[in-house]
Amino acid sequence: MRKSIFICCLLFFFGSISFAQNLTVSGTVRSARDSSMLFGVSITEKGKRNTVQTDNQGQFTISVAPNA
Repeated sequence: MRKSIFICCLLFFFGSISFAQNLTVSGTVRSARDSSMLFGVSITEKGKRNTVQTDNQGQFTISVAPNA
């Protein structure tokens, strides 16, 4: 009985950890016209309020949910 309760607790713990992990997405935003790097561009996770802006070299890093 104790062993089965312990195993259930472990499965619940590890299952909740795997769902809580986010993915990190990074990249560079460039102009389609001349491929220059664009700064101050907003990147938003679809369906969320999670938003970041590109830096002065057009680069960004955002943490998103695994199903984004």
